[in-house]
Amino acid sequence: MIRVDGVRVHDGTSVALLSGDQVVVRLHDHETAEEVLNGDGTLARGAVSSWTLLGGVLTFEYNQRAAETLGFPRVHELSLTLGDDDLGRMRDTLLEILNGTCCRVETPGGIVTE
Repeated sequence: MIRVDGVRVHDGTSVALLSGDQVVVRLHDHETAEEVLNGDGTLARGAVSSWTLLGGVLTFEYNQRAAETLGFPRVHELSLTLGDDDLGRMRDTLLEILNGTCCRVETPGGIVTE
């Protein structure tokens, strides 16, 4: 499981998850479907089938084609070592970007199930 120790949020439309200074995955709000980019900048649109944020573990489930394109496993687990503020900003931005995608979120900021 990859450890994520940093996050960059841009205007509530983009979130980059970092390990050290390296981007692990970046999600961007696009008009028709979310865009997911890996650390090399490879792009897949509409890639996330579902996601969960349970405490310090963020899991994305990608469709098969997107997982192959991005070079990620279909079930991509990330271990988060983020402060409460960064965790809250990341959670809120993911909820905006992945609006309508099946999710379960359990953090100190509350529980969301869609």
